Amino acid sequence: MKRDANCVFCKFVAGQIPCFKLLEDDETLAFMDINPAHDGHCLVVAKAHYPTIFEISDEAFAALLVQPARWRSRSIWPYRPKG
Repeated sequence: MKRDANCVFCKFVAGQIPCFKLLEDDETLAFMDINPAHDGHCLVVAKAHYPTIFEISDEAFAALLVQPARWRSRSIWPYRPKG
């Protein structure tokens, strides 16, 4: 798996920077944002390094899109937020 030693997201994936993990699988990591714009703000990143969104493989992009559906029922949905 490609990693970049200077990439902050690669450092989260490698465990070099601590984070509150929501969900992790072989290809992705979902964690709470350390500087949230709103309560519940989280990030979902690919474990492999991609310099820009235009370089993400189709497989990695598909894996990223599936994550929110997996963790919403575990974190947000039980509270039945409005909006």
